Amino acid sequence: MAKYLIIDKDEQEVTFVAKVKKNNISLKYSKNSIWSENVRNKDAGSLVDNGNGVEIHLNGHILAVDYSDFEKLHILCNLKVKTDKNL
Repeated sequence: MAKYLIIDKDEQEVTFVAKVKKNNISLKYSKNSIWSENVRNKDAGSLVDNGNGVEIHLNGHILAVDYSDFEKLHILCNLKVKTDKNL
């Protein structure tokens, strides 16, 4: 298992903590005071590779996509991040 700290590029503070296992990536809110106490160190989402595609778990919703659609989603998200000054 690998652990990653996600740093806010403007504030230079840890915002999320990710744990990567073989077929699962979990994301938690950091313990940072930027978050309200009720979400600190709580689950923020996850991604599970089920062998036939990927399931993305966010806010009680599950988005299940095959690998082809996941690639398209990846491209769209990258373009959004690169072209949106607010992200």
